[in-house]
Amino acid sequence: MAGSRIPHWGQTTSSARMEVQNLLGIPTIRTSGFTRAGRPAAPEERKKMTAQIDDLFRYRRSLYSVAGISQEELFDISALGLRPVSTCTACWRGYQAVFGLSKSQLVLAELNVSLFSGVDPEDPWREQDMEPVAGPVINGVSPTPATDEHDWFNNHYKKLHYQLTYSGGLLLAKGFIRDLYVHMGFQSPWKYETVVELIFEAGVIQAEYDRSESMATIRASLRGPDGTLERESCRTEEELFRFIDRAFDRSYGMYL
Repeated sequence: MAGSRIPHWGQTTSSARMEVQNLLGIPTIRTSGFTRAGRPAAPEERKKMTAQIDDLFRYRRSLYSVAGISQEELFDISALGLRPVSTCTACWRGYQAVFGLSKSQLVLAELNVSLFSGVDPEDPWREQDMEPVAGPVINGVSPTPATDEHDWFNNHYKKLHYQLTYSGGLLLAKGFIRDLYVHMGFQSPWKYETVVELIFEAGVIQAEYDRSESMATIRASLRGPDGTLERESCRTEEELFRFIDRAFDRSYGMYL
């Protein structure tokens, strides 16, 4: 189970750096935390470096992970009137999006998000006054609450059909290769058997390309003479933090 923590909003990489600072014994803000249901977490649960849950994309009757984004994020969650709060180290952002197509239009199909009142912007690690709250109506849809105490999110928006105007490329991936798993950040697209690139202009799909062979070529180039993957080593704190930044970075250069 992924480690749990106190609700907090902010950049995912800075949150992960704080997590690593705790592991290394580097002084940082106190390590009080919440479980996914909002209860204090055991100290050992909060000391885990954690892979992140993916955003998802429903495409051609299959469910893909969003493994690459060429132009920043697909949407600005603050523009929806939401300030997500992280309750689990497996989702530092505090939300998970599910995208899809309505004919040729890119849409936000579902949104799972954790929202709390009483979060102090000056001291986001303080939990005394925090209470779960219901989110606003978005595109005519009201959120449903957490399904049980193990739910990572306390607001679930279904059938949103919220149209997006994103321009750029997306890498959709499925068939994750388990022996390439790294317990930090998002998994790279070359770690999947099937990768599809979609190109959008103002939210309308323009082209589709199969990039699976290109990803296989990348995998082969990273394997040593004995066929094993040459894993990155981090000998210093600076190298470790650079690794974290890369692990949380889903950006890529569009294929031409």
